Amino acid sequence: MHEVTSAMERITEASRQIEQITNTIEGISKQTQLLALNASIEAARAGETGRGFAVVAEEISQLANESSEAVKNTHELVTATLQEIENGNNVVELTREALNKVQESVNSIATIVQESGNLAEAQAINMDEISQGIEQIATVVQNNSATAQESSAVSTELSSESDELNKLVGQFKV
Repeated sequence: MHEVTSAMERITEASRQIEQITNTIEGISKQTQLLALNASIEAARAGETGRGFAVVAEEISQLANESSEAVKNTHELVTATLQEIENGNNVVELTREALNKVQESVNSIATIVQESGNLAEAQAINMDEISQGIEQIATVVQNNSATAQESSAVSTELSSESDELNKLVGQFKV
């Protein structure tokens, strides 16, 4: 965008220089018309001997008029070009602003994606910790289940021994 803006500025400067040159040509054209007018007056004073000089003065006047018309057309073209350049500069500025907004949006999205990645990573770590916690709970439950089975077996054995002890005690009468 900076290169486009710089190019537009160079074109604007070149157009201004062209306008200065056409102003110089216009000045030369006016001076030439004055000289042609003076030559015509002198030719008229000279009478018949100045007739050839009058023809040359008329041609010079005609060339000066054509130069003046060309300068006028060139001024109009330069003015129109400068207006188009100004329009182009405005479009470049609007484009630059839009691209800056796009860049800001992209940067914002990149930040959001980075933050999402960080959150996903943290969530994965939390899920691993939860998984480890569940494994620990499963181990404790298995241990409790084994202990409960052992307790049940011991309890059954104690119950059986208690029954035998009751039979033995029942044999003694007091």
